[in-house]
Amino acid sequence: MMITQGQNNAYGRARILVIGLDAATFDVLDPLFAAEKCPNLARLKHEGVVATLQSTVPPLSPAAWVTTLTGCNPGQHGVFDFRALNLDKIHGRSDNLVYSDVYAGGTIFDYLSRQNMRVGAFNIPLTYPAWKVNGMMVAGPVTPDLRQAYTYPSTLAQRLGPMGHHARPQDLQRFAVDAYFNELAWSTRRHCAYGKQLLLEEGPFDLFWFHLHTLDSAQHRFWDDDAPETVYQLYEMADAGVGELLQLVGPESSVILLSDHGARARPAHTIRPNVWLQQQGWQIFPYDRGARRIFEAVRRRLQKQEPQPQLNLEQRVRWSLTQAYAFPLADPVGGIVINLQGRQPQGSVPQTEYETLRCQIAARLKTWQTLKGVPVMRQVNIREGVYHGKHTQNAPDIIFEVDPDFMIDGALDGHDMGSNAPLQPGEWKGVHAMQGVFMANGPHIDSASSLADLQLADITPTILYALGLPIPSNMDGRIREEIFTADFQQKHTPKLVPALHLGSQNHSNGNQKAENAQMLDRLRVLGYLE
Repeated sequence: MMITQGQNNAYGRARILVIGLDAATFDVLDPLFAAEKCPNLARLKHEGVVATLQSTVPPLSPAAWVTTLTGCNPGQHGVFDFRALNLDKIHGRSDNLVYSDVYAGGTIFDYLSRQNMRVGAFNIPLTYPAWKVNGMMVAGPVTPDLRQAYTYPSTLAQRLGPMGHHARPQDLQRFAVDAYFNELAWSTRRHCAYGKQLLLEEGPFDLFWFHLHTLDSAQHRFWDDDAPETVYQLYEMADAGVGELLQLVGPESSVILLSDHGARARPAHTIRPNVWLQQQGWQIFPYDRGARRIFEAVRRRLQKQEPQPQLNLEQRVRWSLTQAYAFPLADPVGGIVINLQGRQPQGSVPQTEYETLRCQIAARLKTWQTLKGVPVMRQVNIREGVYHGKHTQNAPDIIFEVDPDFMIDGALDGHDMGSNAPLQPGEWKGVHAMQGVFMANGPHIDSASSLADLQLADITPTILYALGLPIPSNMDGRIREEIFTADFQQKHTPKLVPALHLGSQNHSNGNQKAENAQMLDRLRVLGYLE
């Protein structure tokens, strides 16, 4: 039921408070807890339900958070990356960013709004532009200009300050280590202050969802297994902000904390699927490997004298004889695309041979090993084994997850696997991991319960169940009833309602082309795009 004024003391400023800590990992949290740091997060862990949370495929914020908000897999909601996937193009990406209109209308915020419940959303990735809900929304990254907030209602932006210091990508690129840390520290404190302000001024809410993105940025830039102090400092700042938010909820409120994926050190080794495909005879160049080595040596020498344009996959492969090529997603997940007639610009594989070839490549991928006999692949699936829904056709034909000791390299030359090159300035020290964190606490949460195989898509159905609402039938996630007390389960029988429609909002902005370019530039500087 909707919060009423008489219930405010019981629920404080939010009946359910969700805290998203982008890329938070128990690999960082557990050492901090052992050192008696991050007391607010430690209390959530020790007094509630704790679980490892499995990310989406791929483990990227756009796919992960949209899956969390909709309860649907990327094959349904269509968001795999910051840009739309497009198999018509060899590089696999649209030139435009994905906006919230792709999925808005089918989120937990929309569903609760239709139930006359009040919702608040702050800084969740891929919620730009903010859309109409029964409550308020502050759009999360990526937005056109960090110097301002983009909100619903639009007047809310006037009461908030900037979301970041530096609006221009070149400013971020010039950041020294100390300056970049200071920017992240400023953003962490400022965003936590905004969350507190919104709870106080705009609440009470039935659901308030607060998101902090800076841990992900810190781990990409500062991850160091031997000297983790810089990352630790950001976690401690986040903990302080979380503590202030927790003070604003009441004794009858529930709190859920989660991350979209984890983090880990950049692996020491690489695999090169394109080179592997060449070795199997499924990818052909117009000249043999010996000639290619000579060509590459000459090209590198010329490059030192005068920079030359880098020839890409589309320019170098002999497409009339090539049957497959690697498709970049996000480590540790990658893809293979069949060069299909009628789909690819220079397709060579007839439709009648597609399924046989796909199964052959997938089966052989599973046998790929190092010289020491260690399997390279953790999982290999055809795309229909990972996704379902109308957008499944946009995904690579084969999806694979590599062993965590490896990164995926799209290079066309060299060995099929090898050691990672030394880090260059600006390259990420930390990368994503498939496992994130989950903690839940509240009067109806059974702290003695345990959770196995928790998925991001389970979050929204479980929140709806906690609010006593039926679950839309299109949601892939399941209600995790086991985290609730026996008494709560006895009083609340799960029910279904008709499916929610995804993508009912329109993004009408005459300046969309310019803002798209601004946001793409920022993502490139931050390392999310090549």
